[in-house]
Amino acid sequence: MVTNKFRTIIHCLDASSGHIAKVPLSYDDNPPYAIIDEETYRELENLGCSFVWHIDKTTGRVNAWGGTETPRTFIDRLVAGCKERRGIICIDQNPLNLRRANLCEVHSSVAKHDARDPNRIPRPKRIMCIMQHHWDY
Repeated sequence: MVTNKFRTIIHCLDASSGHIAKVPLSYDDNPPYAIIDEETYRELENLGCSFVWHIDKTTGRVNAWGGTETPRTFIDRLVAGCKERRGIICIDQNPLNLRRANLCEVHSSVAKHDARDPNRIPRPKRIMCIMQHHWDY
């Protein structure tokens, strides 16, 4: 018997940066959350990005899984719209703070693709979980 798993994205106000979205990074009852600007959330939603996000065990960065055909994509690069050979460092050194104001683009010898290449944006091939939304404003 398969049971549906739920992840709740929380939309709320932040005193310093306005409207934000908190995206859960696991199915736990008290999951860690990645924080992005509401505007960025809508932009990723319009790109068709999967919001099944996880913390990468190797790097500690937030990534998205889009099925077996789409390789893992680091969300910080996607938010910043990094091109090939460009990477991201977090100004406050918190990889869960994905607000644009916290992301600084740098040279990278590892990044080999454009983060917003339509063929590489993580899109789930089937429904893996159900996303719920909760608004706190």
